[in-house]
Formats: sequence, structure tokens, C-alpha cells
Amino acid sequence: MADLGELKIPAAMLPAAEAIIALTDQVCPELLDEEYAGLARSVVAKLARKRPSPIQSGRASTWAGAVVYALGQVNFLFDSATKPYATADELSAAVGVAKSTLSAKAKQVRDLTKMSWGTAEFLREDMIEASPMIWLIQADGLIVDARELPLPVQAQAFELGVIPYIPALGRHRCLAERERACITLTASGTPTLRDAPQAQCRRQPALKGQVAARTAPTAPGNTR
Repeated sequence: MADLGELKIPAAMLPAAEAIIALTDQVCPELLDEEYAGLARSVVAKLARKRPSPIQSGRASTWAGAVVYALGQVNFLFDSATKPYATADELSAAVGVAKSTLSAKAKQVRDLTKMSWGTAEFLREDMIEASPMIWLIQADGLIVDARELPLPVQAQAFELGVIPYIPALGRHRCLAERERACITLTASGTPTLRDAPQAQCRRQPALKGQVAARTAPTAPGNTR
């Protein structure tokens, strides 16, 4: 099993969370891929931190299947045009739980975690890149695509938490440099990269509001 230390799972919920994650770690790489496995761990940890936590009761296999099912819904897993692709029946067989049970429990997972198409923390990287809702922000009263803004404004939006990463840097470089504290805001509020040219660190208008259309439609319930 992957190291769960960074997931901040309460000690009291660790046994239940580990049992569920052991199953998602087994099913996802076999049926889907490692990226789904990582997302599933994060969702289980989020459920474990709820007070009271819903995973205190119920079978681990039901929760494991429901978490993957819910992630599959918002990432279009059940659409044959996407990769990876699986049917609800295949997922049901993999976890040994009826499809109708998984569907009902998946709705509970989505409701508890506020999971939707527009919530980047639950989306695969290719879905984040393809989703316009993730990148629409309000800047100076205008709705704009953050990917078309200058780097300093992208950096400020990232620091404010309204976009998942800085498009100009790419997901992996952005998150790596954040870990090294290379992306910072100056005392005046100007976003800057320590290794960026000084010309890129000029004062930019402050961003206002949150991501446009942050409340996305409910995840699709249709499966194949």
C-alpha cells in the first residue's frame, strides 16, 4: 500500500481508511490506472476527516467501489471515448458489489465531498486541461480564461487558490516549484517567481472573486 502519511487521516479512522484504500489500490491499477488510485486515496482521506466520518460504518468494498464510481462519473470513465474506459458492470465485478449499490453510494460520496466536473482536486490531469470551467476566473470584473493571462497574474490566481496550477509553467513544474517555495507573493501583493525575469514581476490588478461557475452541474448518473 502507498504511504498514507501525507493524507492527514485521523488516527481513529486509519484502520477503516486503510481497508478501503487497500481495495482501491488493488482495483484501480488493474482496471484503470495509477492516477485513479491516487485520486481515490485523496477522496477516502477526505471522507475519513468528516465528523462524523461516514466510513465508520459499511463494508470497505462498498466504499471502495463507490469512491471509484464517483470519480469515474466526474472523469467520464463510463464514456467509451475516454481513456481509461470501463463499464459500471466491470467496476461492480471488480469490487464484488452490485452496480445499483455502487451508484447510490457514489451519490453519497459526491454529496459529502462536493465532487463535480468543476472541482479540480477530483479530476484527472487530462480532464483539468480540457475543462474550460476550471480555468474561468473573474479578474477586475471580467470573466477570463486564466490560461490566456500574463504569468504574474496566473501566479497570483494560483496563490489565491482559484486555479489548480500555473498554466504557463505546466502542472508538474508548478507544483514542484511550489514545494521549493519558489512561487511567492511579495509584500505588496505582486506575484513573482524567484527565477523569473524581473520584467515579469510588475504590479498586476488584484483578482476578485472566485472561479466562475465553480458550482458545476451534478455529476452524470448515466452509465454503460
